[in-house]
Amino acid sequence: MAQNTDSSKKLLKTAQAREGFFTTRQAVQAGYSEKNHAYHVTRGTWVREERGIYRIAQFPEPEDAELILWALWSRDRKGTVLGVYSHQTALRIHELTDLNPPKLHMTVPQKFRRSAPAPKILILHRDTLDPGEIEQKRGYAVTKVRRTLEDLFKTESVTDGVIRQGVEEGVRKGILGLKEVAESPTLRKWVALARKSALRDKRVLGHI
Repeated sequence: MAQNTDSSKKLLKTAQAREGFFTTRQAVQAGYSEKNHAYHVTRGTWVREERGIYRIAQFPEPEDAELILWALWSRDRKGTVLGVYSHQTALRIHELTDLNPPKLHMTVPQKFRRSAPAPKILILHRDTLDPGEIEQKRGYAVTKVRRTLEDLFKTESVTDGVIRQGVEEGVRKGILGLKEVAESPTLRKWVALARKSALRDKRVLGHI
């Protein structure tokens, strides 16, 4: 019993970082035998979300459950999560648009490989991201606003009006700096608009 309690505490600590989600590998590392995982699902203490991915039932399902789930899907054999939400999905995460794309856009490394095809809900973009272009959320990662808007412009996947709105809203909210806009070859044409947006909102004057 003591061993089971210790394993439960270890797994709980691990799962807290991802709103209750964990992987088969993490459960084994916590001390759970892999052959008993089905028992915990049947008992109702674990919820099987996807192959090799579970959620502790006592955690309420988070609003970002879908994002956490597919981030875990992108893990490598060592358990490292490689996928970063980007493009239209990142724009939505940053709340810079009313668009709600039916699929999730994720950037993965060029050499990213999985034995099975990617789930239909995912659109994978293969590219290299600098650590400074990534923002860590609770349970997943997303490209920062500047990189998000530059990716959208590069792929021509949204209209200029959407990117312009993203620049304006990003600056107004203080999550995109005017310096970032001015230094970006892609975004600098909207710097005057961004400056006006900042001046209209006193909350971001300190970022100018």
